[in-house]
Amino acid sequence: LLKASLINGARLPVGGANFAEGFGVLDLTGTVLALKEDSFQCIEAKEGVEPEQTLEYRFAVEPDGRPLKATLVWSDPAVSAGSSAALVNNLDLVVVGPQGEEYWGNAELNTGNQPDTQNNVEQVFIPAAAAGEYCLKVLGRRVQVPAAAAGNKQLAQDFALVFGQPVAEGTVERVANSTQVVLAGGQLVDLPPEGVKSVRDGQLTTGNLTQTLPGAQLYQTSRSAYLIDRTWRAGGIQALPTSKGSLFVE
Repeated sequence: LLKASLINGARLPVGGANFAEGFGVLDLTGTVLALKEDSFQCIEAKEGVEPEQTLEYRFAVEPDGRPLKATLVWSDPAVSAGSSAALVNNLDLVVVGPQGEEYWGNAELNTGNQPDTQNNVEQVFIPAAAAGEYCLKVLGRRVQVPAAAAGNKQLAQDFALVFGQPVAEGTVERVANSTQVVLAGGQLVDLPPEGVKSVRDGQLTTGNLTQTLPGAQLYQTSRSAYLIDRTWRAGGIQALPTSKGSLFVE
């Protein structure tokens, strides 16, 4: 479950992820806030999924432009000596959209949108998820050995599934007014009037939005916005004008 949470909360690098290397850059703040604000849902299916069984979960996507991510993780039993099989127990993740469209886990690794038979971590990432209800399905495609962690004797494979909408992120260039900030790149972002929380130097502050420092990190869900900044203190600072702006040195 911890592994699924961290992978689902990973931040894509600039230019997009290289899925041959991983699922993105670990982002502890974004992951924890998504869990805290119920932007992510967690399933720890200790009872497992049986052969040819399908378990379904549903999630409503908000009309706020954020993507939808779902990550399935399971601990596959060890393969027999001499076996060439990649997986002993093969589970599949498929997400069905509001209009019936299907998204298979790890489709980026395959030619076309089809099931992954090689990995025990599968993810569906929909960058521009349309608003509406999505159905997430975990399929027991092939379950040959009971998973010890399932805590039972029946033929089943336990798993963890984390899904939802990641927090939106950005770097604050300046505060526009009491309800809006401008991000690096010029994007104007509306903040929920009653849900703005300021964190300075690791402490929740009571200051208003206008006291947010340039360079603060914004993490936003549908109901809350966290503005996290840090102060740099030094005994003496010199400002040097450069062709790209002021440079401050200690």
